[in-house]
Amino acid sequence: MKTVSAILDWVAIGFTTVIPEVFIFGAAVFVVAAWVVLARLYQRCPHCHRFVRRAYARHLQCPRCGRQYYYGLRAMR
Repeated sequence: MKTVSAILDWVAIGFTTVIPEVFIFGAAVFVVAAWVVLARLYQRCPHCHRFVRRAYARHLQCPRCGRQYYYGLRAMR
């Protein structure tokens, strides 16, 4: 039980970090921006669910399962 009380004492003191808040905020913004960009470039194959290039104008073939796909995630919803 001594370890539990030591952990609770550490939490009660407060968590401090050496990383400035600006860098944490910048990293969060970067992750969100990358997510948006990648969502426009890639989709999941409707058959095997692997990430593949997004199909816009023509049928594409999945490199994993070899089946054709022609619609993006927005059309599947």
